[in-house]
Amino acid sequence: MAEMNKGAIKFCFKASLSATETLVLVQEAYGDEALNRSNVFRWYSRFQDGRELVEDDERGSRTDELKKVQKEELLASFQKLYNHTKTCIYANGAYFELKKCMSSSFVFV
Repeated sequence: MAEMNKGAIKFCFKASLSATETLVLVQEAYGDEALNRSNVFRWYSRFQDGRELVEDDERGSRTDELKKVQKEELLASFQKLYNHTKTCIYANGAYFELKKCMSSSFVFV
């Protein structure tokens, strides 16, 4: 039903009716199923700005964005851990970190 409301708003805009006149006609035509005032004015404004489609825009899921960020952070953390472990050795039940000195020899930290 919302798509029909938006089609009616577009028709009213194309017929040079004002946003207020459009609101009244949409409310009369669709009764309880009419878009509320703010949505009628929002869609009227979109048609004024040159929009032609009455369908809603696709919205990205916040969950998808969050998963992408979490995955990138997780991969970066694993890469950092991997790079760190390349400079460590395990001896007698303890880990030692090796740091390369300027003389190309290693020292224990």
